[in-house]
This record gives sequence, structure tokens and C-alpha cells, in this order.
Amino acid sequence: NRNLITDALASYEGKECIIKIEKPKKTRTSQQNRYYWGVMLPIVQRCLKVSGHFMTINDTHELLKLKFLKEIVFIDESTGEVTERIKSTTELSTAQEIEYFGNIQDWTREYFNTEIPDPNEDLTLNFE
Repeated sequence: NRNLITDALASYEGKECIIKIEKPKKTRTSQQNRYYWGVMLPIVQRCLKVSGHFMTINDTHELLKLKFLKEIVFIDESTGEVTERIKSTTELSTAQEIEYFGNIQDWTREYFNTEIPDPNEDLTLNFE
């Protein structure tokens, strides 16, 4: 809609801004979401529990977002202050979700000596 674009641009008149045009991205799939909540998060939650950190599945999710989905929003050039935000996993494209999963797998392998299987791998978990 040209009017929406014109109005949006007019609101920045006299200000420095960046205009970004992108192709629409494919959002994460329901399979990716089920794998994340049904496989990855329970494994990470268990690793945290074994290391003495008792967290709910939602807290585990928030921890992983904080660790891997932080992005810089604004840098105040006069003070050097950095403003960041944590992306929601619902914002991730399928490719970004795969990268996020890889970061979690690498971290879990490195810090907990635990492998998180890829989505297409067969798996048997034995939680005692």
C-alpha cells in the first residue's frame, strides 16, 4: 500500500534512517517447534538439573533465548550505551531456527557433554 509507505517515510522527515527491503522469510515450521519443545528443551533442562540448576521448561527456554537470541537494537554514540533485546523464537525464519538449534547443540555438547540429536535421528532417552 503506497499510502502506508508514504506516511511511514513522512514520519522520518528530517531524521536519519535506514530503509530495508527484504524478501518475505519462511517462518519456523510446526515440526521445528515440536522438536524444540519436545526434544531440545527437555534435554537442556535435564542437563541444567544435573548441574544443580532447577529450571522449568519455560525458564530453560528463556535462558536459551537470552544466550543465543540477543541482538543490538541501538547504540548511543555519545555514551556508548548499548540497548539490546531478546528475539522471540516465533520471529525466526526456518534457517535462523536451524542456526539457533545448532548453537544450542554445540553449547550442550561443550558444557554438559551431552548430545542433542538432530530432528531426523532416532533417539531413546533414559531419565532416571
